[in-house]
Amino acid sequence: EQNQIVRDILSDINIRGSIIFDNDKFYAGLEGCINRGKFRASNEKSTRQKLTDTFNVQSYTDFVKLLNNDKVISTDGDGELITIEDFFWKSEYFNQGGRYELMHYLFSPEKIKNYLYVNAEFTYKGKTVDQLSVGQRGTFYVSLKLATDPFGSPFVFDQPEDDLDNSFIMKQLVPLFKKIKKYRQVIIVTHNANLVINSDSEQVIVANYDGDVISYEVGAIEDGNIRMQQGIRHHICSILEGGHIAFSVREKKYGIQ
Repeated sequence: EQNQIVRDILSDINIRGSIIFDNDKFYAGLEGCINRGKFRASNEKSTRQKLTDTFNVQSYTDFVKLLNNDKVISTDGDGELITIEDFFWKSEYFNQGGRYELMHYLFSPEKIKNYLYVNAEFTYKGKTVDQLSVGQRGTFYVSLKLATDPFGSPFVFDQPEDDLDNSFIMKQLVPLFKKIKKYRQVIIVTHNANLVINSDSEQVIVANYDGDVISYEVGAIEDGNIRMQQGIRHHICSILEGGHIAFSVREKKYGIQ
């Protein structure tokens, strides 16, 4: 059931990895590994352009070709290409120790992560995050939060109705809370009666503020009836929006009065 809960949470979310190769960072780091005199800027070309013309790396695909020892490097200007292995033996392109610095720069994961990395790209119902409405964005973030830690620490949510689509609250969030509360504690601060009642809350805490005194009343949803002023039902109906309606729907559903 737990795996199915996670699948349900993520049903409208697609996550894919996008490979990012940062040319600027790659060539900026490359400068420190070679003899800069061979790539000194001229009136016609900058140092960066000379490096680019030599190594011919513009993308992740080009970078892989370089590491695979394909012939991609141009050194003589005659159009003939050589491999990175051949380039390592051209001592005129390196300062003392530069050859090994370049090897470390190209093949060490510690160095590679500075210019080659993976970005996670998310879509919710076919839309990117920046295309979502405020309500949809809130729905998206709470879904991710629940999916990444659905059965761990207590889940505390302050007024979800402020940030989430109402349809998501009723059709997905309420049923979800009913499922995950078997595995973790769910604490909600809300003015929405449907969340309190339809998610089958097992304990309701009503906060009262009178002057400088804050008091609390605790009980179950079934505690008292609507007309009992000290009962939890009365508080739900008098404080929460739609309380009477929510109770009527619940009573019809369970066949109780």
